[in-house]
Amino acid sequence: MSEFAFYTYNLTEASQKRIGVPYPTGLDEAQERFGIIFAPKTTLDIVAKKSNEPIRFQNTVLVVNNNIIVWRIHNEISKDIVKPTGTFVNGIESYESVDEYSYPYSLVIIDNRPGKMYMAIQKSPSWKGKTKTVCDVIRDGLSRVLQDEFGLDITITDITIPSKIWDFCEARCKDGKDEIKSVIIGVKNPKKHAHKESSSNVVLPEVIEHAQRINQLTNALETILNIKYNRGYEEKMRDSLDDVARIIDICTQQEYTLSIDFKEFGVYKCNDIVQANFQMNDYYLEELFSGQSTISGVSQIEQWLDEKYKEIDDIRNATKIPSGKPRHN
Repeated sequence: MSEFAFYTYNLTEASQKRIGVPYPTGLDEAQERFGIIFAPKTTLDIVAKKSNEPIRFQNTVLVVNNNIIVWRIHNEISKDIVKPTGTFVNGIESYESVDEYSYPYSLVIIDNRPGKMYMAIQKSPSWKGKTKTVCDVIRDGLSRVLQDEFGLDITITDITIPSKIWDFCEARCKDGKDEIKSVIIGVKNPKKHAHKESSSNVVLPEVIEHAQRINQLTNALETILNIKYNRGYEEKMRDSLDDVARIIDICTQQEYTLSIDFKEFGVYKCNDIVQANFQMNDYYLEELFSGQSTISGVSQIEQWLDEKYKEIDDIRNATKIPSGKPRHN
C-alpha cells in the first residue's frame, strides 16, 4: 500500500510567453497540449533550486494510459560515507570520507482525463513525506515547459478537508476534557510564495490584514500570529471554538499554516491533517504498467481515483464547519 496526497491543477494563459506561441482556444485544447509533453519513457527538464544552487531532477514518464499519467520524480541526496581505502599504515587499515549520491523518488499520478485535472503525489522518504515540496518542484519545472512551448501557466492546489480539524477540536473540548490555549497562524508573504488567488468574498480578520502588511513592509517570508486565550474557562471555551471555526475556513482558503495548542493534548499541526490523503493498493500501478484493464475496459486505478474524488465531495458536503461570528470587543 502507498499513500497519496490529492491536488487539483488548472491551465491558464501564460502571463509571459514567447512571441508566436498561440494560446489554446479552450480548456480541452489546453489539456490536450498538456498531455503531449508526457510521452511514455521520456524525461522532462525539471530544474529547481536546492540550497540556493540549481539542481536538475531526474524524472521519467513511466506510463500513459487513457490520459492517466504516472511520472517518477527523483530527489538528489548527498550522503557522507566512510569507507576503507584498502591501504594500511603501520599495519592499520586507513579510512576516508567520500560523498555518495542517492536518488529516492516519489510517484506522481496525473489524471488528465477531460474534466478531471487532478494529481496524486506519493508520500515517500524522498522528500521526508512532504508532498508539497514535490508539488513545488514539478510546478516550477512544468511552468517553464508549458510557457515556452504552449503559452500556458499551471497552478496546482492541494485538496483539503477542513472539517477534519473542526471534528478534532470539538472532540477534544467536549465535556471539558481539554481546552484551547492558543491558535498559531503562519501568514505567508504572497510575493515570496505561490498561493491560491484570494477570493473577493473572503473577509480577513484585521489581525491577519496587519500580518500581511508586516510582510510587505519587512519583505518577510512569513509572519507568525499566536492568538492566546487566558479568560475564564466557560468564556474561553465558547470564544476560542468560535474563533477556530472561522480561522479554519480562512486558513484553508488562503493556504496559511495553522496549529492549535491544547492544554492537555499539546500542539496539533493542522495542515498535514487536512490534506486529502488516501492509501492505494500497489497492484493498481502494476496493472497499469502491464496494460491490463477490467472487463469494462477501465483500469482499477481509474476506478480508485473516481471513488476518492466522490469520497472527498461526500465528506465536504456532509460535514460543515460552524460559522464563527466575528466579535467586536
